Amino acid sequence: YELTLSQEKYGKEHPNTLARMNDLASALANQRDAESLKKAEALYRETLELSKKVLGKEHKKTLSSMGNLAYILMRKGDVQSLAEAEVLERTVLAIRRKLYGEENEYTLSSMRNLAETLMCKDDKPSLVEAETLLRDALKLGKKTLGEEHLITLYNMNMLGRLLEKKGDEASSKESRVLFEKAEVLRKKIESTKSKTE
Repeated sequence: YELTLSQEKYGKEHPNTLARMNDLASALANQRDAESLKKAEALYRETLELSKKVLGKEHKKTLSSMGNLAYILMRKGDVQSLAEAEVLERTVLAIRRKLYGEENEYTLSSMRNLAETLMCKDDKPSLVEAETLLRDALKLGKKTLGEEHLITLYNMNMLGRLLEKKGDEASSKESRVLFEKAEVLRKKIESTKSKTE
């Protein structure tokens, strides 16, 4: 409904309309059934193309649309979709590195997103690259955002998942340590948050 109103009021290529298109695609993606995911993918593709045209390839909303489409493709999980998701995630990461630098929270999130896509490919070179990305993101996140920042915790958990997936004894042990540390930090953040509310 909001999308229709925005299209009528501003037109299909207005930034407000693009935001409503993205919102609708996100709502569809959250439903998780096959038909909703198919609709979300189509809407994300349309939003991305219009965002590139209207806002430019390097605009933060365009990058967000690109990342959203990559996430849907990653969830599909087939070889072709994963390959396309990887290209999109690499593009987002390269642009964010260029615009914001290596230590920015958007860049750190993009490193994790690319790593997650590579983990889904489940081949040795992809897993090695994913581990490198996650270790770098975690190190940079601790340095610039702090250990208790949500992005640092997300990266810690993702690295834990990757190490758990590797399955060898040393990796399994390290993953348990990361998961335990992330849980302690999460509880600390929640405790601090509840005291300030």
